[in-house]
Amino acid sequence: MKGYKLKLIQWHDSRGVGARWHFISAVKDDGICSMQSVGWLIAETKTHVCIAPHMGLESDGEHQVCGEMHIPKSCIDRMQTIKVR
Repeated sequence: MKGYKLKLIQWHDSRGVGARWHFISAVKDDGICSMQSVGWLIAETKTHVCIAPHMGLESDGEHQVCGEMHIPKSCIDRMQTIKVR
């Protein structure tokens, strides 16, 4: 995957979405979720990163990706590069 870095991203996200109405007194505050995602770094801007866990290398250089995810930088706790042999 020459030219692309494999990243482990630890980030936080919202938790749960109620499917029905609840009395406020019955709502449990579970906080936020701690997430971990791994993927090839496709793009990085001032506001977010885009990673894709699956990449297909095409002989003509027009590579394909699947499962891309855009993560806001404000949600990222830690991002590290994974060395690929």
